Amino acid sequence: MIISLSPLLFEYKFFRITSFGFFAALSIIVSYILLLRDNKLRIFFTSDEILQTITELSICAIIGARALFVAQNWSAFATEAWYEIFLVRSGGLSLLGGLSACSIYMIYLWIKYKEKHLKIADAFAEKAPVTQAIARLGCLFAGCCHGFIERTPHLFSVVYKNPELCKIVGFPLFPSQLLSLVLSLCIFLFFKIRPKFKTFFDGEILAWYFILEGFARIAADFTRFERSKEVFKFMEISFSNHQLISLYLIAFGLAIYFKFKPKNMLQVTQEKI
Repeated sequence: MIISLSPLLFEYKFFRITSFGFFAALSIIVSYILLLRDNKLRIFFTSDEILQTITELSICAIIGARALFVAQNWSAFATEAWYEIFLVRSGGLSLLGGLSACSIYMIYLWIKYKEKHLKIADAFAEKAPVTQAIARLGCLFAGCCHGFIERTPHLFSVVYKNPELCKIVGFPLFPSQLLSLVLSLCIFLFFKIRPKFKTFFDGEILAWYFILEGFARIAADFTRFERSKEVFKFMEISFSNHQLISLYLIAFGLAIYFKFKPKNMLQVTQEKI
């Protein structure tokens, strides 16, 4: 797979659209459409409440994604003008930071809506993998989050030809962005076939989302060319701070699962069946 595109899709005077920005915006639009068409969600929430929640969640995710990216690349930003911190151009967002910020927002939802928030949280979690997969296309075409250099190229190897997109030009790279995309789609598929096995309590989909996404991010990080700072080693395997944050997501998912799991699971299962 040879990518020689420009990071800019469209430019006119001061107005420009980057490939990363296009797919990021597309992912938010798709989330709006999917959630507004969720009939089960509309039983408990008005369209205005859904739109407000989506807007708040999107803002929270962008702030978290930018904050983690800036924190990890602070040495580069320290030499730039202060306003560069707020300028998101081709890339400059960490999806993991966005997920972490969203987990904090879920706590806010619980305080605001009490038990009812679990229904909207489950709806978000069920559709989040699709929006993440779209955002990963932005990473692919922006040249960020790419994998290590491969000795033997194959059909899915990514080769960048434009130095504006990627510093490593002309070498076959492992398609880490595509791996993350596939893992997100697998999580979405899991949620789609899961109703056949029943959902036993509100909040279960949300819990499974954070657990599965955490493991997916840990796996994908091993394929990155530029891994974040090493935090610890386990059985001679180095783990980065990205993977440490992923462990937090897993722990958060487990906390949700055991917090809202009914004490008499067997009885709830029989009632659902």
